[in-house]
Amino acid sequence: MKEKVSWFNEIPAKVFLAFSIIGIFYFYFDDLVLFKIGGDYEKYAYILFLFSVAITIINFFVIIWKRIKKWTSSIEDKKYYKEILANLDDHERIVLCEFYFQNRSTLSLKYDDPVIQGLVDKNVLINTSNIGGGILVNGFNMTYRINRYLKTLIDPQRDLDISNYPEFRARNM
Repeated sequence: MKEKVSWFNEIPAKVFLAFSIIGIFYFYFDDLVLFKIGGDYEKYAYILFLFSVAITIINFFVIIWKRIKKWTSSIEDKKYYKEILANLDDHERIVLCEFYFQNRSTLSLKYDDPVIQGLVDKNVLINTSNIGGGILVNGFNMTYRINRYLKTLIDPQRDLDISNYPEFRARNM
């Protein structure tokens, strides 16, 4: 049964929208129609028109539902990432400060560092290196960047206290 109906899923929603618009003009604005379908075919065309209108309305509600779902998930993501930012320890904040201090979008960091791995596990840092995770050598450097969505949320002064970072860097590095 699934194979018999699967062709229906491949029809673009725009086709149903076009049939609906054409049907509105054909069945409700007689003076704008160039030619009429004769005989029994008109009732089949009307059934096709009603079916197209129903599918168009359903597609409209599906689009609205997807937008609402995307909007609510973005609110949940924002709340999730703000919670992650609030719970970062000092070592993790220092790693993030390094991105802002050097004014770079990517940095080469130690792959086996537990702080880096913790930030990767929290989805704060993203691996951008072309080399896969198959090479596990002590001291191996990989290229990382800050999660793009999280980067839009980070205020370096408020979240990372970057004003104190140059002094810390001068003393410890």
